[in-house]
Amino acid sequence: MYHGAYYYRVPPGLEHQWDGKKQFRLGVSLPEAYRTWADRMELRGDELNTISQLLDRYAIEVLPHKAPKTQLEQTRGLERLIAVFGAMPIKSFKPTHAYQYRDRRSKTAPTAAKRELEILSHSFTKAIEWGATDYHPMIEGKFRKIHQPPRNRYVEDWEVIEALSLSSTRRFGSVDMVKAYIKLKLLTGLRRSDLLLLRTTDLQDDGIHVTPSKTAKSSGKSTIYLWAQRGNVWVIFA
Repeated sequence: MYHGAYYYRVPPGLEHQWDGKKQFRLGVSLPEAYRTWADRMELRGDELNTISQLLDRYAIEVLPHKAPKTQLEQTRGLERLIAVFGAMPIKSFKPTHAYQYRDRRSKTAPTAAKRELEILSHSFTKAIEWGATDYHPMIEGKFRKIHQPPRNRYVEDWEVIEALSLSSTRRFGSVDMVKAYIKLKLLTGLRRSDLLLLRTTDLQDDGIHVTPSKTAKSSGKSTIYLWAQRGNVWVIFA
């Protein structure tokens, strides 16, 4: 994202394919950017020779099916991967290249390194599906993934109470939004992703209607958190 629009950082030596530009403007929204990208690339399975071409097709065919936040995160990851590996032939990529990227990137951004390597690994899985290669350099046994230590502490009660007592200096967002999030979390116990996906249309007359993201594409089971009034206070029951 740059100056209110999405740009493609052209790998060195491929500027002639993008009107001689080093950064090519794709559009102001992700859907528009994907359409422009797809129209210009006109990718086919037998044209996947370089990692740049592979990641381009990944962005066109795989990325749009992910959640909006994931699209934004992976778009940044793709840009970084293309800048490093873009000109490399797909069949020249070896596990040692992934290790080198992991070691260098992990020094400053271990979480980002983990996610970017996950994108690269999934891209090689798709490369096999698309007929570009029959070798996956990052499957188990060839490449050891980044394992981050688990968190060793939970938020304590006093921290929650203190957060709810903070005053806001802004009319919208900021502290008030966090306080609303904490209250809903305490009342419903919903996962973070499900809380952040809540919309005003989910707040209906009988309660809060939620389809957990983990079951949305499988069972599709929904839960209603019922409204109940105790005196002058409204509470929620699962």
